[in-house]
Parts: sequence; C-alpha cells; structure tokens
Amino acid sequence: MASDTATHPPSWHAILAAAEVEFDLHGFDGVRVEHVAGRAGYNKSLVYRHFGGKSGLWDAVVRQAAGRRQAQLQSLPGTVAELLAELARRLEADPTGTRILLADDGGSDPASEPERLRHHEEMVGLVRLLQSSGELEPEFDPGLFYLVLLGIAALPVTMPHVAQVVSGMEPAGPDFRERWEDTLVWIADGLAG
Repeated sequence: MASDTATHPPSWHAILAAAEVEFDLHGFDGVRVEHVAGRAGYNKSLVYRHFGGKSGLWDAVVRQAAGRRQAQLQSLPGTVAELLAELARRLEADPTGTRILLADDGGSDPASEPERLRHHEEMVGLVRLLQSSGELEPEFDPGLFYLVLLGIAALPVTMPHVAQVVSGMEPAGPDFRERWEDTLVWIADGLAG
C-alpha cells in the first residue's frame, strides 16, 4: 500500500504491523486493543484515533494482506499443476497474510469486500482459462474447483503443526517444500484428468 506510506504517520504503520501479528496469533476474538498498542509501543488511544477500534484495525489488516496478493503473475499457468504451484507459492510467501485472509468473513466492512476478494476472483479466472484451453474439463464449477485448490495449497500454512507431525519435516524447510511441490503436481495431474 504505497500511498499509505505518504498519507499515514509512522505510528499508524507500527500499529498496523503489530495488529497483524496479534490477529495472526490470537484471532479476531482473542485480540485486545491494548495488546496491539503495547506491541507497537503506543497507547491504545492512538489505536482508536487511527483505526476507530478493533473492527477498523481488522479491516485495515485485511486490506493490507489482500493488497499484497495483487502482484501480477509472471506468466499465465498453462496447466492445473502450474496453477496449484502458483497458488501454493503465493500462500507460502505470506503465511501471516494467508491466515488472516482465510479468517476474514468480510463482515465488518462490506464496502471493502470487492477489494478483499479480488485475488480470489483472479484465481477463479485462471481456472476458467484452463477450462477454455481444454486443460480442465468444462463440467467443473470454476469457483468450487478453485476452493479445492485453495484448500490443498493452504494446508502447510494454516496447519503447520499437522504438516510437521505427518511429514516429519519442518513445513518452511526446503525438504518439505520440494516434496510438497512434487505432491501438488501429482494431485493436480489427477484432478485435471
């Protein structure tokens, strides 16, 4: 959010960064404004002044995480395996943002919902492209197919402890990533038929 750098003071950015950590650790219901303020090194009145409260703070964190997802693809995926790999890379590149976006129900600021969902719509559009190219059967509902891909790709990010227990490897480590990518290709090839 480049424009935020110019329009908001350093305290705003520090509070937003602290809030992202707190929401990732504790979820919306577990976060207390005074803990966010303390982590940022400010008092809670400043949080209220900048964000209006916990809901406004959550909305700002979600918008920031969604904005990080707007990076353009280097190239369009030509196969389901490439699409699944791209999705997994996006989720793994920003695990905190991934967990926050997956926890967002869009309820606190409905006006920002299109901005929040843009990255999902982009991925559904890529599924449609794969269908039109013949790579993927046209019977598949593109939105539901994307949900399947999202669920598969998100597992090591949303449940790293489970991934570590069942694989015996650290999910952020290179061995896990290599074997996970091989597994994703195998799954994608099976899904594409």
